[in-house]
Order: sequence, then structure tokens, then C-alpha cells
Amino acid sequence: MDTAYTTRFFARQYARQRQIALRDDAGVMTYAELREQACAIASSLRSHGLMPETAVGVYLPRDRNLPAALIGIMTAGCAYLPLDPRYPQQRIEQLITIGQVQCVITTRLLAETLPDDITAICIEDIALADLDHVLNNDPAQSNSLAYFIFTSGSTGVPKGVMIEHGNALSLLYWAHHFYSSSQLASVAFTTSITFDLSVFEIFVPLSAGE
Repeated sequence: MDTAYTTRFFARQYARQRQIALRDDAGVMTYAELREQACAIASSLRSHGLMPETAVGVYLPRDRNLPAALIGIMTAGCAYLPLDPRYPQQRIEQLITIGQVQCVITTRLLAETLPDDITAICIEDIALADLDHVLNNDPAQSNSLAYFIFTSGSTGVPKGVMIEHGNALSLLYWAHHFYSSSQLASVAFTTSITFDLSVFEIFVPLSAGE
């Protein structure tokens, strides 16, 4: 495994193009489709001129597009900031402000609820990209920011914790050592992406897919 967390870590899984990566109520997504979607999102972010380690909001329902968006954001060299659509609007706007988010990956419907000064990239409007160009230009390193996790804020203003790729990689290395491939072959994604446990539920099984 490489020191970078995104494309190079998932490269061996992308090679299993026809195998199922994700399953939701609408059907399945293969590793090839996951790669295409993630690269398209990364390309779209780069076209907007976002600098490495920029916070990009993820404001999506819990479907197959969500993991693809997280990987795409990190592939672009940015760091994702999770925004759960089930949260009150005031909480969403608060996290956007604290995280200094200028760009959000979302849907056309949810985009209507975002502040006017936010750049909304709607998942339905993202076009396919040059896969090789995107995958061969992944700027992420082990000390690059991967994502932000906020405290509940129940006793005051929420505080953001910045997680580097190396931190997340440590979790993946541990999980691959502790669990067998058969145990990780099918894992339920039940945790909100605003909680750190979601990193295990999404990325550990995806990186260990059969």
C-alpha cells in the first residue's frame, strides 16, 4: 500500500472493474463505475480551481453517489467536510461557515437550500473525465488533509478536527490486519458521515473488496 490514501490505495480495487463495490436501494455500482464517478467529481473540482486541502462540503443523500463523492474530493487533493441533509438547516449553515466552505457537492434539489454565496456542484451535472489524467495526478500525501469531523456542539460552538490521510491510513492498515477479507466483503453503511466511524464503514470494505 502507498502512503497516499485515495487513488493509489484504491488502484488495486479499480482493477476489479466488473465486481460490485457498492449496493443501495437503486441497484449496484461496480468498481469501474465507482472509479469513473470519483474521477469525474475530482475533475470537476479541479476545473473550479480549488487549491489542495480546500474544504469541500458533501451534502448528499445516503446512496451510491456519497462514497464516490468522498473519494473524488480526496482525489482532487481537497478535504471533505460532511453535511448530513437530515440535520437542521441552521446546523448546515453553521458548519459551512466554521469550515470556510466555498464549494459543496450536492444534488439539484438540496442545492436550493444552500446559502447563495456557495458554489454548488450538482452530482447530476458532472460529466465523465479523462480517467488516466485524473488518476495519475493525485496530489494527496500522507500528511495532506483528508477530511474534517466536527464535534456535536451540544455545549457550545462545534469544533472541527482536521484528519490527515496518514491518520485514516492507519485505521485501514489496522482493519486489514485485524479482519479477514471475507469479514469485510459486505459491511453495512449505517453511520452518518458526520461521525468518524463512517470512515471504517465506507473505506475499509471498499479497499478490501473481493
